[in-house]
Amino acid sequence: MFKALHASHNGCLYIVDLNGTETITHLVRNTDLESLSSSDGQIDFWFTPSTRPNHHRVNMPATEIFAAYTEFEARDIPLLRGNIVITAHDNTTGAPAGLTAAQLKALADARPRGRRGRRLTRRCIRDLRRQRLAAHARHEEAREQWLYGHADRSTGPE
Repeated sequence: MFKALHASHNGCLYIVDLNGTETITHLVRNTDLESLSSSDGQIDFWFTPSTRPNHHRVNMPATEIFAAYTEFEARDIPLLRGNIVITAHDNTTGAPAGLTAAQLKALADARPRGRRGRRLTRRCIRDLRRQRLAAHARHEEAREQWLYGHADRSTGPE
């Protein structure tokens, strides 16, 4: 067993004990795992490319930690969504490894600084706004379909 950081889709960070990739698949709630590594290759971010409804919102804490540990420009940082598991990287086997207490503290406090942090925050806010507008449009379309489609079928043939 080893320690990892679970960035939940609800925006909270949890320290969890893992047995291996099976436990990671349980935490991200999908068997299709993908990972991204930090710039120095010491930290892995495990996630799923799922389209489940609870995976649509940006996981802000995980995205901020990823931004702090990579050299991406704010406009190029992938917006991480859903449940994210953060582990250390075993350089000899390539498997996930446990995080030390110092790494856990550093990860919990990691945030992009200055202009880069502000740009990333604006990107996440724009993404959320787009999602809300799209959801509103889908809702209105379904409402119109139900109101007018339902009324047309109820009149029957004349």
